[in-house]
Amino acid sequence: MTPPIAKRCATLNKSLIRQVADAAAKGTINLGLGQPAIDPHPSVMERLAKAAKDNKAAYTPNAGDAELRSRIGAELFNGAPMESVLITIGSEEAMFTALMALCDPGDELLGPEPGYPAYRSISTLLGVQHKPYMLTPDFRIDVDALLAQITDKTRVVIVTSPSNPTGRFAGADKDMQRLVEGAAKKNVWVIDDCLYRDIAFVEHHRPLYTMGDNVMTIDAISKSYACTGLRVGWLQAPVELEGKLIAIHQAVCTTAPTPSQEATKACLDLRKTNYAKEINALYMERARAAETALAKEPKLKFHPSEGAFYVFADARAFGVDTKELAFDLAKNGKVIIVPGEAFGPSAKGYIRVTFAPTPDKIAAGIEQLIEGLRNAKRAA
Repeated sequence: MTPPIAKRCATLNKSLIRQVADAAAKGTINLGLGQPAIDPHPSVMERLAKAAKDNKAAYTPNAGDAELRSRIGAELFNGAPMESVLITIGSEEAMFTALMALCDPGDELLGPEPGYPAYRSISTLLGVQHKPYMLTPDFRIDVDALLAQITDKTRVVIVTSPSNPTGRFAGADKDMQRLVEGAAKKNVWVIDDCLYRDIAFVEHHRPLYTMGDNVMTIDAISKSYACTGLRVGWLQAPVELEGKLIAIHQAVCTTAPTPSQEATKACLDLRKTNYAKEINALYMERARAAETALAKEPKLKFHPSEGAFYVFADARAFGVDTKELAFDLAKNGKVIIVPGEAFGPSAKGYIRVTFAPTPDKIAAGIEQLIEGLRNAKRAA
């Protein structure tokens, strides 16, 4: 008989995003995974190759390469010291490390709904109670309602802006300022998960780290630089916490991969070029291709994407089980999409469409989605 496993694993499963993707037939159009369908810039891969050629396979310091940390602090955080930056294995490890440092078992955190499912999974592993705060119908943060949810057990508020899955920014600058200041008055941290911040189609609020000392910021090269597999992210926090954050990071993974950290320096170099402007133009074109295709079905309602590469469409008017539909479309080789309940129970009936692929694949995939919605049996 197999011995029991930890109780924390009882309700833990692979994300619904991955479950649908893994069920897909070979060759299915992928509008499900948040995977950029562009190649990394040649300079990034050249830097990676040079690191391999130069045998850069040894550990860096636990906190990461000193030059990289210094550049991130100076270039991305308005001259913040190197000691405020920790290099992590992607943004999820950064989130895990941050929450491990800030929350004890039994504490509470407030996360957006709809929101990225890893927030719930990490909370479960840490014994932290994840409590959703509901976004408004147009997917903004209702600051007053959020602050009213804070209790004596609340330790963290997570902000994702622009959002996965909604593609919308969290709110106006004055609202974000009020959120950060209101959380500070209640002795609560704000984690700014700004993984998609550089993919933006509209003017948006300032970075939250500029609004208060109770902010930790998470970012990575995964999305903005099409380097999801290089697994480099960072966590920027007040210097006095960095010792504990480094210790947690060391216990989890020792250090981020050395060649990938070298490649990240080339990503930073790209910030001095027109790269971001060109990438934003590319994704804006694809966003409009997705919205044009979705608009062909009047029963699908959606708000225009403002950033990232997602549209979150309301398919409730069809009265179908969108989770069942997602698996059917994937297994039958039609299209991979993500049902809304992957991002929280209240999002049931919504569908996340990724417009990272090329416009022709976007149009073809959404055509398959609409056909599937029209032909699906109505839910009981």
